[in-house]
Amino acid sequence: MGLMDKFSGRSDNLKDKAGDAVDQHSEKIDEGIERGGEFASEKTGGKHDEHIDQGSDKLREGLDSLDGQQDDFTREERRQ
Repeated sequence: MGLMDKFSGRSDNLKDKAGDAVDQHSEKIDEGIERGGEFASEKTGGKHDEHIDQGSDKLREGLDSLDGQQDDFTREERRQ
């Protein structure tokens, strides 16, 4: 087993663990993303709300795709 094989295996293992954590704690993660977005909106006076929402959605999509499925964050959760 070469050095790159070891790194690849560890990388896959970490990705799996991160995906499991997102599966188990998606509600808390979503709350944190929402609170971060609200904080950023408050600090910018609402001037960049559209961009903040886009960034929050991209973050959710990225985290949700760690396990290869889009099942952790629903559209309804994102818009509340």
